[in-house]
Amino acid sequence: MGGLFANGADLRLPVVLASLLSLGAMAAALRTHAAKRPQAYPAAMTTIAEHVVAPRSTLARMAFGAVMAGLAMGAMEVGVAVRAREVFALGSTGVGLMISGCSVVMIVVQLLVFRPDRRPASLWRLLAPSFLLSALALALLGIGNLWILRGVVVLVGAGGGILLPVISLWIVRAARQGVHGFHLGLSAALNAFGQALGALAAAVMYRSQAPAWWLVAVIVGLVTLAAWILQRLPKRARAPDT
Repeated sequence: MGGLFANGADLRLPVVLASLLSLGAMAAALRTHAAKRPQAYPAAMTTIAEHVVAPRSTLARMAFGAVMAGLAMGAMEVGVAVRAREVFALGSTGVGLMISGCSVVMIVVQLLVFRPDRRPASLWRLLAPSFLLSALALALLGIGNLWILRGVVVLVGAGGGILLPVISLWIVRAARQGVHGFHLGLSAALNAFGQALGALAAAVMYRSQAPAWWLVAVIVGLVTLAAWILQRLPKRARAPDT
């Protein structure tokens, strides 16, 4: 929306439109919530189905995964914008459409992956490949042509659409009863922290004049490390479906 409706540096119209859409979505959510009867939830969700007894090290690894998921997404968003403008001379519309395409890919992947009949253990097995896709995308972002840049957007969108929802699901399952909200809030905060770090790093990593390849290697290495750490997590969590 910002790319389509921005008038140079004037962002008032896209900001107003985005705010109106957000308010409309909030109103629709409130209306839907008010229409539901409390009797539809007789158990009041007092327990979490398929709860897992997990050590603190498991939650620590998931926290690291939340940071790395945000790092990959933040680096992609800023890196694509920097490369698109400095190397390929794309305008605000082109950059905006490319970032929007990432969101579309994320939505499609989530619709395909997250189904009511999917078992949590099967979702766990998608974490490591998703991190590897993100690492590959970040490695390719600094090289290649415009088609590779578009491919990077698809890869990061596909990986990012899986990472944080699955991490959040397993935090709910693994956290001690009664503190799920705290751990979910902490996970969201860590993800935002990683996204801020990724955005800051990408501004240095992918500049056309003097790209910092050593920093690219560090970020790619950290995301790959997350893949290695999280692929071992199902073996440590004691759950009946793993």
